[in-house]
Amino acid sequence: MKICILGNSHLASLKQGWDQMQPVPDVSVQFFGSRQRGLQALDRVGTELRPRHAALARDLTFTSGGLDRIDLQNYDVFVLYGLMLGLPGLQQGWSAAVKQQACQDTLGRSLAGELLRKIRAASDRPIYLGHNPRPARRNQQALPAGSLNYPQVFELMRREVHALGATLLPQPEQTLEDNRWFTRSSYSTGSVRLDVGDRISAERHPDDDLEHMNADFGRLYMTRFLSDLRQPGQG
Repeated sequence: MKICILGNSHLASLKQGWDQMQPVPDVSVQFFGSRQRGLQALDRVGTELRPRHAALARDLTFTSGGLDRIDLQNYDVFVLYGLMLGLPGLQQGWSAAVKQQACQDTLGRSLAGELLRKIRAASDRPIYLGHNPRPARRNQQALPAGSLNYPQVFELMRREVHALGATLLPQPEQTLEDNRWFTRSSYSTGSVRLDVGDRISAERHPDDDLEHMNADFGRLYMTRFLSDLRQPGQG
């Protein structure tokens, strides 16, 4: 099975985790990454995603180990990870229509949603979306009163992603705490910048960065994903 994973800065944890898992029989993973919204400059030409400028071509070549474009025909499964796809904060008292619209807006504004449409236009292979990891909790921060919790928001987002022909991946349950809304702080410690071959590559994030996760998180995420993928009816 050949898996293609595209992502931004959050991709670093998955790449580190995957490296720790080697060897994994019968599975190959090709990573393509660029920080922030870099992958927005991918244009679909036939069955390929091609970079619009040289800087993105360099990022793709470095993160993939030599490929400056993505031939969609070469992969069995696609994963779009991070890419500005967060989970919206939703209130219990809001109407179903408002909650749905908030989820649709979140997906529509994300780079993940944009790339999903480009890939789906040229491939019928399974596409999975992994939302940004939930941030680690700051001090004694708690889920705001009246807010929907992680399983409730995830289910609403899952429906919107499914409507576009893809599957939303949950964050591994063991990485979450406090009503499963925050990531355990142990998984945000020691995270590093996505390695694209420049001077800040693989540099450790500041200690107060609660958004990015480390290699332990990435290993758990990849392990959970592969386990689900191998279940009957998945992938």
